[in-house]
Amino acid sequence: MAEDDRNLERIVAQLNAYEQQAQILQRRIELINASLQEIALSSESLEELKNIGEDNEVLMPLGSGIYVKAKIMDKEKVIFSLGSDVAAEKDVTGAQLSLDERSMALQNALQTTGQQLQQIANTMNELNRTAQTLARKIRG
Repeated sequence: MAEDDRNLERIVAQLNAYEQQAQILQRRIELINASLQEIALSSESLEELKNIGEDNEVLMPLGSGIYVKAKIMDKEKVIFSLGSDVAAEKDVTGAQLSLDERSMALQNALQTTGQQLQQIANTMNELNRTAQTLARKIRG
């Protein structure tokens, strides 16, 4: 019986560890989805930019729901963040292609993370069944 008790404790510890891993993966999925939504909005904004005349006034977001009125000086070029506080000027088509590449990379990461989460869920289900069997055995 003591061995069954130790096995049950070990399984419960494993379940707790897997639960923490699952929470981390779930947060990663949420961040990836948020990034995908941001890319979709940016892509939509680039499409709208094509229809705006130069010197037209637009509302430019500063963040936290704050906007400033601005005029479009050059709708053919945008400043595109490359990461690590580095940005480059790109034409709208190039920026759109870069957004598409980022989106594909994020979708691949989302798929991989989802698969990892599913594997953890499957392992947790197996461990739960084993724990229930051990608990019934210990109770007699």
